[in-house]
Amino acid sequence: MPTAYKSVSIVRYKILPKVDPSFPWDGLFRFDGVRFVQWRTKDSERRGLGVVNALCAARDGSLWVGTEGGVVGRLRGENVVSIRSGAAVQGVFEDRDGTVWVAAGDRLLQYRSGQLSSTAVEFALSSNLLSGPIQDQNGSLWLSTEDGVERLAQNRLMKILSGRMWLSQDANGAIWATREDGLSEPVISLGKDAQSNFNRVPGRLNIHTILHDSRGTTWIGTFGTGLFRVRPDDGKLERWTQSAGLADDSVSSLFEDREHTLWIGTRNGLQCPRDSKIKSFTSRDGLADDEVVALASAANGTVWAATSKGVNRVDRGHHDLYLKDAKVTAIASDLRLASPA
Repeated sequence: MPTAYKSVSIVRYKILPKVDPSFPWDGLFRFDGVRFVQWRTKDSERRGLGVVNALCAARDGSLWVGTEGGVVGRLRGENVVSIRSGAAVQGVFEDRDGTVWVAAGDRLLQYRSGQLSSTAVEFALSSNLLSGPIQDQNGSLWLSTEDGVERLAQNRLMKILSGRMWLSQDANGAIWATREDGLSEPVISLGKDAQSNFNRVPGRLNIHTILHDSRGTTWIGTFGTGLFRVRPDDGKLERWTQSAGLADDSVSSLFEDREHTLWIGTRNGLQCPRDSKIKSFTSRDGLADDEVVALASAANGTVWAATSKGVNRVDRGHHDLYLKDAKVTAIASDLRLASPA
């Protein structure tokens, strides 16, 4: 990832509340260091963004958004240029060349040089997006759909393997594919015989989130079957459930902070294994709600937790609450939007 941007003293976050007829905070919110402010365009003729599904902070300082209503927008301050893609946008990604890729329905749209226009190059996907896009070290794009894993190289989209798989990237830039049975392997191994020392779970996992930590461990968060760990040394699959101390068997988010501490967001609170102990945070400790839906971190290491009833800043035992009662669906840092070095 490019690092040609300075960090900023005011950390900004994007908050994406769901639509609720009785709830006015529909759209995009920015934290200005004191409070969250709803983004609005200065064009009085334009309506709000609606439900935002995807965000991408581009190198040129603009912010790309994709909405449930199919809108693809490029924001600069209060100015916005937008078009309709024709389907709900599920992913937005800027590659190393500055090209922006948008996954909308069963299509992958290409916007060269970050220019938003109605003449985007289109690639037909086998089905709707499941994970990605992710760029490998050779410049190829990888993504997975409900039907399998696909790779885009030299303007050719190829299906690599069938089946539902989730893609993720480790600290070294390698891309991994995780199957429904828990088997995780590098995408360069797809289609080959899996290593015999990888064990799998019977049946299928309802996978929701995957994290590769700095130690090479793969963490798989599921809905209903707990948290799984794939050990980097031998590929063995270990399971952690509520009966063994996990807050809940439904894991919604995983995050590793700058001190290499793992944070686990569940439907029954936030957990942080540290120094052989497990610290737990729930609504009794000041969380807006026990259902944690997303996690992010500021440049100073502060952890932010988005819940179904607001946002908490978790810092040195303090759990500052913002956007009380807002049903938040995602949170992300946009430090890359700072001025170039």
